[in-house]
Amino acid sequence: MNGLMKNNKYLESLKHMDGPYTKSNIPNIEIDLRGLVAFANKMKKTVPELTDSEIEPFILNATMQDVRRVQLKSPM
Repeated sequence: MNGLMKNNKYLESLKHMDGPYTKSNIPNIEIDLRGLVAFANKMKKTVPELTDSEIEPFILNATMQDVRRVQLKSPM
């Protein structure tokens, strides 16, 4: 497979993707990321491995249900 064919596959895949997110698309939720990452390290886990109940104390102005409701959806 040459570079041109790879480039065509890439360009074709872009047609199925949503456009870029704008600032107005991003929910206004404050999260203590530094504390969340430190907590995950302390628990010997990665952040995605944490449960909702472990994450919720680090969400400052919402609940985990609010976060799930307004999260950006991955285009894939």
